[in-house]
Amino acid sequence: MKKIGLLCLAVVLALGLVGGGFAYWSDTLTITTTVSTGYLQLKLTNIVPSNSNITCIKTSETGEAVSFTLTVSDAYPGYEGKVDFKIENTGTIPAYIYDIDFDGSPAYPSWSHIGWDDIIWGEYKTLNVGQSYDGFITVTIDAPGPDVPENYTFTFEVIIKSKQWNYAP
Repeated sequence: MKKIGLLCLAVVLALGLVGGGFAYWSDTLTITTTVSTGYLQLKLTNIVPSNSNITCIKTSETGEAVSFTLTVSDAYPGYEGKVDFKIENTGTIPAYIYDIDFDGSPAYPSWSHIGWDDIIWGEYKTLNVGQSYDGFITVTIDAPGPDVPENYTFTFEVIIKSKQWNYAP
């Protein structure tokens, strides 16, 4: 019985020495860091109408779209106007411009025609961080006819949509 007790004591001491040695040779390393992701942000600047019949008011600047309200006052048959603008990528990731939409209540009249540069519509445009793009919207009123009134005023919103670059089709 005495031999078994001494053997148990020897095993306990041996395990204690092994644990102490392990503790002596091991260490703990703690790393504290912050991870952040980028964000999509567009800014609309330099909204310049070609004449006094067009007024523009910036309505929104988000990561998803930039927009402005365009009002054509005292429109007449044969009228032509243009609005120049600049879109800047002020976010931290590239932006992908993929669509342009027009919203009005009521929508712009059927005898008016809205146009835009082909880079926004059709050829998709990627803006890298800090890069800008100069675009335009045109408004044309049909020639005189029975449905085309004089001195007509209408308003609609121009919405230029974007996504982050890696969601592009």
